Amino acid sequence: MAVLAAVIFVAAHSDPNRQHSLTILAFAVAGLAVGCLLLAVNAGEPSAVRAPWLLTGSIVGALCAAAFAYYGGMRQLGGFDHSILVDTGWRLFRGQRPFHDFPSTTPIGFALGAQLAFQGFGVSWKALTLFNAIFCASALLWTCGLSLRIFLRQPLLAFVLALCINCMALLVVCFWWYNPITLTTAIVFVLSSVHWLLHPRSFAAVASCFFSALLLSMMKANTAGILLVGSSLTLLFSTEHRRAAFTVFAAAFLAFLLILWTMGISLPALLAGYTAVASRGVGLGQSFSDAIGREIWLSVAGLAAMLLPLLVAGYLRSGWRMPNGIQSLGVVSLIGGIIAFFADGELKLVALSLIFLSTVLLVSRRVDTPGKPSSLFIPRAWAAYLILLGTIFASVALGQGVTRHRVMTTGPGRFFEYKMVEAPIASGFFGGLRSGPILRASLSEIEQLLASAGAPKRIYFGPRMQWGYAACGIDSPSGQPVWWHPGVAFDAKKEPVYLERWMDRKFDVLVFYKDDHTYFSPEFLELIAGNYNRDDRYSALTVYRRKGIS
Repeated sequence: MAVLAAVIFVAAHSDPNRQHSLTILAFAVAGLAVGCLLLAVNAGEPSAVRAPWLLTGSIVGALCAAAFAYYGGMRQLGGFDHSILVDTGWRLFRGQRPFHDFPSTTPIGFALGAQLAFQGFGVSWKALTLFNAIFCASALLWTCGLSLRIFLRQPLLAFVLALCINCMALLVVCFWWYNPITLTTAIVFVLSSVHWLLHPRSFAAVASCFFSALLLSMMKANTAGILLVGSSLTLLFSTEHRRAAFTVFAAAFLAFLLILWTMGISLPALLAGYTAVASRGVGLGQSFSDAIGREIWLSVAGLAAMLLPLLVAGYLRSGWRMPNGIQSLGVVSLIGGIIAFFADGELKLVALSLIFLSTVLLVSRRVDTPGKPSSLFIPRAWAAYLILLGTIFASVALGQGVTRHRVMTTGPGRFFEYKMVEAPIASGFFGGLRSGPILRASLSEIEQLLASAGAPKRIYFGPRMQWGYAACGIDSPSGQPVWWHPGVAFDAKKEPVYLERWMDRKFDVLVFYKDDHTYFSPEFLELIAGNYNRDDRYSALTVYRRKGIS
């Protein structure tokens, strides 16, 4: 199988038209080979792997995850989503407040992370990539530590499963985005809760629950809400944990309110912003909206493979019994994962990571031995199945990370280009980023526009171009959404208000990606046509100049 993977990989690079899909297939076959190797060394069996080896492996894995995330993040620009990321961080960096100076529907943890990246590493795309790489490494170390404490008798299996889950959740995307960081934080929170159930007197478990609950409270509401409520209820119903759990979750909530206060955000404003687009977060209307070709069927097949152990286990037990605490957490995470799977329109591997964890928990057995710490144990047959499944999907995630599949879904030819320029961009906001000619042409033409006689003072950047504010050091327009998408970026009922504010700003120049007016309503386009003249001197951009200005 390893040889077959190598052959497919070579074939991928000899056929440019199929290089993308064949590379992912090669990674999948390689993952199957790794899974078979792990089975050959009995990775699922109880073993006496010593702590120093596990610590070393976790550190090496974390460094590799950070390097992979940085490598992927510095290749290709996903104009649409990356613009949202850049402009959100830039607005906070320049002192704007979400829900006050601009409408916001993305999680505050996403916005805060982008702001911290700019504050810590300077205003550049590299800063966002470094911050995400650090998060990936930290999440992997945290997950490995919890898994090893939970599956004490199967340390190698615990280590492998932790690596697989993190690959599916984070390394498939390789940039700071709200879905991956939400699912990763959810995984850490569930594992922390399991750890606490098994070790009620562990201070490390209590601390892990507190910090993971605090982080999860700042993430995507449709997933975070299910897990926070379900997991906290599970712990509160445990007589051993009731008082401590109430204290921990109350403290996490107060810390969350403190963070909101420091950001100048009120809780009612936050809830109003989320509920304004709640139908998108809980409905199925956008399922597979960003999927490409066979990805829909492969995602459904992956979901079925994840759920198969649960169906078999349920059949063998002649129906589900009343779940204990661990099983309750498994059911809660399963519900959260399925909601994320169907509610999110993008890559399904990210949501499958939480579903995979649910399966792991629901097929596990609790082992309580007098004089020894409690732990979970996965029976041999399910351990083998999970190793194969996990390594295959983790490898597919790495393949998609390398090929920048998530970035490609935002539109081939719209900054994403299969054939990139050999040398990275030399300097500026995107210094170090490898891209195709289109991004370079756009940057060059923006420089020409700003350097021309009578350079505009008030510029509005359209879809896929909002990174222009940070790249040019221009303040983003307050009172306007980060991106224009009624019902997603802001409450659709308030579109007339934002259109009126937009007109009042009297922008000198509008800069769009060439002929790209994605999600702009007919009313918005009529305003542009009635008040601006189109300037067709640019090849990569569509520029509009306000009438009455030369």
